[in-house]
Amino acid sequence: MKVYKLKDFAKQARKSKISDEELSNAVARAEKGLADAVIGKFLIKQRVGRSGDYRTIIVHKHGDRAVFVHMFPKNAQANLTSAEGKIYREAAKTLADLGDTHIKALIDAGDWIEIDYEQQ
Repeated sequence: MKVYKLKDFAKQARKSKISDEELSNAVARAEKGLADAVIGKFLIKQRVGRSGDYRTIIVHKHGDRAVFVHMFPKNAQANLTSAEGKIYREAAKTLADLGDTHIKALIDAGDWIEIDYEQQ
């Protein structure tokens, strides 16, 4: 299982003091079938932070990869808007189908950051 975060996501997580360990725990819960919400095929929402004060949007392909693409504080927004949901569902299909060569190129370009994920 490989876990990644987008460059902008990583910046926001750092500012919000969300650790890679917390992100890994969110993925581990998803791998056990414990997603907070299923938004679409390959797209889930998971809580992170103290008392679950942030929501993350994750492209999750069970047993293969997870990509953290968006995060927001729960007190600012309860859910994605329908327009946001549509955009993220389309993006999830594309990201879930990326091959290793494309993923390596995204990492090399600094657009994706791999998280050292150890299955819980």
